[in-house]
Amino acid sequence: TLHTPMTEQTRGLLNAETLAKCKPGVRIINCARGGLVVEEDLAAAIKDGHVAGAAFDVFVNEPAKENVLFGLDNVVTTPHLGASTEEAQENVAIQIAEQISDYLLTGAVSNALNMPSISAEEAPRLKPFMALVEQLGGHGIPYTCDVGDQVQFTQLAEQADSLLGRPTTLVVNNAGVGVGGRIGDISLEDWHWCLNVNLWGVIHGCHSFAPRFRDTGHGAIINTASAAGFAAAPEMTTYNVTKSAVLSLSETLSAELAGSGAHVSVLCPTIVPTNIINESRFPAERKSFAAKAMEKWAFIDSGEVARMTLDACDRNQLYVLPQWDGRLMWRFKRAAPVAYTRVLGLGYRLAAG
Repeated sequence: TLHTPMTEQTRGLLNAETLAKCKPGVRIINCARGGLVVEEDLAAAIKDGHVAGAAFDVFVNEPAKENVLFGLDNVVTTPHLGASTEEAQENVAIQIAEQISDYLLTGAVSNALNMPSISAEEAPRLKPFMALVEQLGGHGIPYTCDVGDQVQFTQLAEQADSLLGRPTTLVVNNAGVGVGGRIGDISLEDWHWCLNVNLWGVIHGCHSFAPRFRDTGHGAIINTASAAGFAAAPEMTTYNVTKSAVLSLSETLSAELAGSGAHVSVLCPTIVPTNIINESRFPAERKSFAAKAMEKWAFIDSGEVARMTLDACDRNQLYVLPQWDGRLMWRFKRAAPVAYTRVLGLGYRLAAG
């Protein structure tokens, strides 16, 4: 079988001389490039029995309406494109009709040339965000990416500029999931799941875009951490660990970007009404408590947090603590870390009864 590009060095690679050196009964398969085989020499070798047979879907002259190999009993020839058959053309037409139907009925997009694929499950979740972007005068581009998957994130980073139609200047690493429970009760599977999204997603974002922004001397990264990253609330160990790491990563990156023209901001909110609880992995009673807390104790909505964060980013501000309770915990712990930890432990014991 031939697996090589067509160059001046590989043209006529198999000819009368090289075919004669092959073992009698050899079979030749060429699905690489036409011209790698001298077709007249191969036909002669087949007719005299030295070559037992051949299979080709590429030819010197294409489209191949006539060829010396055509008509030989022990030669199989097909078009290089499978779509050239009548059956394939019919199946392609059916597939196109199904894809258009899926888009019109569910919003699902597959195999489009000008936008990434979106499943029927993802389309309704993305629709409100797309509408919001359009209301703000922008153009949203839905893109499905597992931020914890290095390959998928690298592909997104490589395509970002072409998808936007301009250089990327702002990256918001915002993907996050919730995991709750005591140390030892949380499964290692949940640990890996949370670390993969909350931490590795941010690592991939910074790894892909920080060097680019540093080299161009322009651009900003916003990393969504949480007040949980420094508050260290009990029974939120996994989540706390990931957000603490994001905070540390952002502080380190800020120092590395100093003087480059690029910068990073790290968002550390307390309770903000979002849908993170819906996909979280909490014990049932804790999940119910967290949902009620989000309804009752959220002193700010997500839109206001976003506005404050973007304004802080414009000011090159590293820490973004949008709520008074988060700022209070931040100052208390920095001023008296030992006292803070003792008060936290006492409050947990009292709450547990």
